Amino acid sequence: MSARRPVRGAALCAALLLPTLAHAGRPDSGGDLHNFGLTDVVESLDSPSGRVRVHYSVQGPNVTLMADADGNGLPDMPELVASTADDVLDAYAAGGFRAPLAESAVGLGPLGGSDAFDFYLVDFAGGADGLFSNDACRHGLCAGHMLVENDFAGYGYASIESAVRVLASHEMFHAVQAAYRDELPVWLSEGTAEWAEDFFQPGIQDFQNFANSYLTDSDRPIDRPPVGPIPSFAYGTCLFWKYLTLRLGDDFLPTLLEHAATEDGLDAVEAAIAARDTTLRDLWVDFTAENLNTGPRYNDAALYPFARHLNGLSAQDRGPAIHADHRFYPLAAAYWALVHPGGPAFFGTPDVATDLVVSLHALNDTGHLTDTVTTFEPVQGEVRALGELPAGTYWLRGTYPIRASQSRKIEFCLGGADAMTPCGLSGTPDAAVAADAAVAAEDAAVPDADIDAAGPETDAAVADAAPWDGSTEIDGATSESGKSGGGCAVGHASARTPALLALPLLLLLRRRRGQNRQ
Repeated sequence: MSARRPVRGAALCAALLLPTLAHAGRPDSGGDLHNFGLTDVVESLDSPSGRVRVHYSVQGPNVTLMADADGNGLPDMPELVASTADDVLDAYAAGGFRAPLAESAVGLGPLGGSDAFDFYLVDFAGGADGLFSNDACRHGLCAGHMLVENDFAGYGYASIESAVRVLASHEMFHAVQAAYRDELPVWLSEGTAEWAEDFFQPGIQDFQNFANSYLTDSDRPIDRPPVGPIPSFAYGTCLFWKYLTLRLGDDFLPTLLEHAATEDGLDAVEAAIAARDTTLRDLWVDFTAENLNTGPRYNDAALYPFARHLNGLSAQDRGPAIHADHRFYPLAAAYWALVHPGGPAFFGTPDVATDLVVSLHALNDTGHLTDTVTTFEPVQGEVRALGELPAGTYWLRGTYPIRASQSRKIEFCLGGADAMTPCGLSGTPDAAVAADAAVAAEDAAVPDADIDAAGPETDAAVADAAPWDGSTEIDGATSESGKSGGGCAVGHASARTPALLALPLLLLLRRRRGQNRQ
């Protein structure tokens, strides 16, 4: 149905004076960050199923696109939003997810005129392109509404249809999350919402763009995104959720949210994984190895259907011998490229490397992954023989695949026999040195310092400073059970930020004029 509802100053003031249950404002009540103006003439229409109501302006500063190609007297834009939202809800229901809560479920009246899920088409003026905002919560569950850009003028989407599919699937998944829990950490909230875009429309470019942002910063703990506005890294954790569903099935995500309803952050992740008779450690080791099979190194055995379209990982260093002094963070991974001249190869470290996992992966002449040469846990003072290797390029993966309150900093050497010398080791198998136990212990397990916004182990040295216990605030973003995203305090909103804020400048992947999408 369609109803004309002019938003006038007197009506607005009257509405603000009425006593109501405290809740976040909406664009038609003047209580939202993005409001309909006093001169907007607002109408609404319901989706074919009646589960969604779209509110839009036909005249005024927030006027939507008024094209009416089918000649039914209604603008195509709000009709597209309504029908797409129905499709998204159908997909999520078929996937086993809870439906978004209606206002009545949290003790509110029908704020949009009905119990349907409400969309508001408003002008974001380039600051974002969509937003889910909670109206109120009860017993830890929340109901809310959605805001969507009114015309996408000046944004970088390939079409209005592609923009609406991205926004509806991403932001409505925040509404789904709110039906399980009032607050989720941002890396879990935004990462799974980005995963939901690909679940709704497999192969969607928006998902792949943000997956690249995770690969760019893989040396950062997955539960510790950088400081600032919701960073691309938080969205980019979608790659981990995609990996888990490819390994464990799409129904893993509903299981995860069920656990997240009562357990915090990584506790919920571990519990959901344990229900599948495996462990976070084992999956993390496989995940960080699988991430090598992307971009220019992908082969036909890649797990990700989109592996060839990703940018792939970058090496910390490359050359005929690698000598590194690296800090490994829990649930993170780093990579090096060995350009081997051929012959015996070795790996050694003089430091305690307990719980670290290292592997060596061969490339063929065209630069694609072939075999995993070996996977092992380094031992302090031991030189491990990696075998007689043909000349070529090999990638070393190092990861700390467990939850831990401390990072682990080790010096290591990789290459031929002579490459062991900088580490004070002899390039023969199983040669050991008598490491100073006190020094080794100090270097091996140092309480984690703050990770700067650029990520761990950047050009700026990471100082050994404030310890963290897996639940404290790091760089303004909470880890573990932190409450920095997808939350449900009255007035909380989860918005998709534009490219200039969300992604590195070289990517600029979303919401800018002149860029192609999908």
